[in-house]
Amino acid sequence: MSSARLALCLILFCFVHSAFAQVQDLQLERASLFVGQNAIEADADSDRMLCLTSKFKMASTFGHFLKGNSAHNIDRVALLELAKLDFPEEGLPEDHLNVLDADEAKQVEAIDAARVIRHPNAKPISVRRLALQLKKVIQEEQTNFPPSARPVPNWSSEFIREGARECPVSIRMPKLLLALGYGVSNQYFPTNTEDQLAKELLQAPLRSLTPDEVFRKSYRINRGDLYLSLLTIENVISRHWDEPTREQRKISLRLGWITNCVRGCTNFGAWYHLFGEMLYGFSYGSLPAYLVGIVENVGAGLVSHSFYAGQEFWMNRIGARVGGRLRRTLKHWEKHHNDSHNDSHTDESMPVLPLPDLSTEGNAS
Repeated sequence: MSSARLALCLILFCFVHSAFAQVQDLQLERASLFVGQNAIEADADSDRMLCLTSKFKMASTFGHFLKGNSAHNIDRVALLELAKLDFPEEGLPEDHLNVLDADEAKQVEAIDAARVIRHPNAKPISVRRLALQLKKVIQEEQTNFPPSARPVPNWSSEFIREGARECPVSIRMPKLLLALGYGVSNQYFPTNTEDQLAKELLQAPLRSLTPDEVFRKSYRINRGDLYLSLLTIENVISRHWDEPTREQRKISLRLGWITNCVRGCTNFGAWYHLFGEMLYGFSYGSLPAYLVGIVENVGAGLVSHSFYAGQEFWMNRIGARVGGRLRRTLKHWEKHHNDSHNDSHTDESMPVLPLPDLSTEGNAS
């Protein structure tokens, strides 16, 4: 997502987000379903750096519209603050190697040429089928890794008290939304399991991985924590998202095609939007995530007229709905878990999710 598109999306979101604030607060009050490990403590310094990141990018995008020295002052202050950050190098050494050998290049070219493309504006993935595939992963892995989820960290109370004047726009949004929007979730929401997942993805054949396969790998690594599983995937995919060679990264070339477009499309962008919206939908519910996707698509349509916008529109909608269904799946599992503990006859039993039947599901229903 370009800086102009993102900044416009965030501004649009500010106007509509307040209308759903009470809905989100109610959802958070009901977040007893997140009974996994304790939440990662929010850090005021990290919060301020994320705030300044958004402030700097917005100023860089809209600075030429401002008169006087205000834009330059914002840029200078934000840049000086961001320069103090010392983030570690991201990515594995082999992930930085974007040059394929001759055989690999021919293999990728052959796979891409053999793709069967439906109508470019057609829905690329079935929401129901993908949700059932992910539910099947949970069902098959729940014996060793029962599903859980830790609470989603938000702005620290200290930063909320002190940062309201400094970042009046950003602080009105969930911290996760801002990090996802700017592609910096791996810096501000690290899971410390990204490298492990990246190593496993690099072992897969070219263009072979499907969303449910990547989800299974992350689910095992994060021992059933659904929030961390989705976040780890998003962090790995979004590494170097702003590099021109992101489509040629070795991890990107392991991801199978999930779009219907032929020219001007980005498979990296499709995966990035799909799991970003899925993570947000799981964390805050389908409705807020769906709203974010609509605002992002409106901003994309106003700022740039690209062929890929149709597929991006679908990925945002699909991710939001699938994330919400995963949230309900966890709630269903924990309800049966609590019921089993309240029943003296089944005190030692664990709830088992029914295995979904995928045989009758179409590819894009």
